[in-house]
Amino acid sequence: MRKYKIAALIISLFSILIIAISLHHRKQGPYYYFYGDSITAGEITDNNKEQRWPTIFCNLRHVTQDNFGRRGESLTGEDQGGGIYSGFLSRYTDVIPQKEKSSDRLIFAYGTNDIGTFYYYGAAKATKINTFKSAYRRVFSFCIQQGWKAEDILVISRYYFEDFSNQKVQVPIDQKRADAFSDAVMDVCKEFGIQSCIDLKQAMIISGGTNILAPDKLHPNVKGHRVIAEALNSWLSNKKYVNQKGGF
Repeated sequence: MRKYKIAALIISLFSILIIAISLHHRKQGPYYYFYGDSITAGEITDNNKEQRWPTIFCNLRHVTQDNFGRRGESLTGEDQGGGIYSGFLSRYTDVIPQKEKSSDRLIFAYGTNDIGTFYYYGAAKATKINTFKSAYRRVFSFCIQQGWKAEDILVISRYYFEDFSNQKVQVPIDQKRADAFSDAVMDVCKEFGIQSCIDLKQAMIISGGTNILAPDKLHPNVKGHRVIAEALNSWLSNKKYVNQKGGF
């Protein structure tokens, strides 16, 4: 009987050791930290945690995800009601960690709701491009304070979308305004030496356009999320879809 107890104890200790080793390796592995709006969070998909593009992207790159995406979040705006909520500037110092491992990365994907302020609140209250650029400067400056380097940061300057839903109806997006915000992101990234700044508009159009968007023509559908993840992975691996103002 005593032999069985000893054997059971050995098995238990061995199991605990295996779990401890597994957790140790998981902690030591690369972590990718994602910041963005409902597209980053994976809303609209049937299973947002498994079907969202950050999860697919991390699976492709064999890294661990820490997702801080939040529905309706802009980079700059304050909560004015109607669907766009307080901007990332209200919490960035709380959620951007100090860098621990050389393989960790930060991924930012803001702009959709900043662009959309025009359709929610009109020109007078809409986010201005210079305000948007100043906000990204504050965020990137804090990243540097936390020990991150330019090569640790990846930024999506814009997605492809057709419409934006205001409080009452869906309205067509001014693509020139969206492109101007994308250019603004790339300009700030250039200031900080961040070369991984990616405009996904053309990649998404080539891969299906409106066919990879949800019925609201704003959020990507399940296929759209996979297209985003694969385009990012392909870009990092093969330098595809590089905007002329960007690089890697």
